[in-house]
This record gives sequence, C-alpha cells and structure tokens, in this order.
Amino acid sequence: MDTLRTRLVALVAEHLGQPVEQVQSARSLADLGVDSLELIDLIATVETAFDITIPDDRLERIDSIDQLVAAVDELALARA
Repeated sequence: MDTLRTRLVALVAEHLGQPVEQVQSARSLADLGVDSLELIDLIATVETAFDITIPDDRLERIDSIDQLVAAVDELALARA
C-alpha cells in the first residue's frame, strides 16, 4: 500500500497544485482546501488514473488522504 499511497499522494498534489509534503501531512482533505465540488473533480481524476469507480455512498465517507488511499486500495484489489 505504500506504493499506492505514494502514487496517490503525488496525483492529489499535482491535481491541487500543492507540494507533496503538504498533501502527505494533511489530516483531512478540507485542510488542503478541498470542498465538495473540488472533491468530485479530484475523485474523477483518481478514478481515471486507477481505472476504478468509487461508489457515491463510499465517496460520502472520504474526507482524508488515508480514507482515499483505503478506498482506492480496496477497489483496485476487487478489480484485480
């Protein structure tokens, strides 16, 4: 999962135009300035990059990098 986390953090940092270090240390997506509309755009980017679809009910529970990593990991494993 460390490789997944590294890749995902880099993707989020690029998408948000923020340094990787800031994304790694963020407690929540809100700390990074991600509001509900930005979250939708970010999730679309993640879904495309990892060839997954995050269900809406799962999306509602994602409010941190750790939760995003867990969701992507779970969905990518289920797809494999």
